[in-house]
Amino acid sequence: MISSVIVINLEATRKAMIESAVRNGVSSPETLKLSKRLDSIMNIYEKSRKSHLSNEGLEPSRHSKRKV
Repeated sequence: MISSVIVINLEATRKAMIESAVRNGVSSPETLKLSKRLDSIMNIYEKSRKSHLSNEGLEPSRHSKRKV
């Protein structure tokens, strides 16, 4: 199971970033800092999700991906 702490952090940071963008603009230092933090949390979430799927034997095969 993916940690609910990761999801809670993800949602809280996303909300803070949106509020900062509305209040300070999308290119303000605070908004950019929150954006980078959100990227980092999303990377952690994705690694956790892939690890969980791999451990459960649910991860799709690399060979099954269709090239477009």
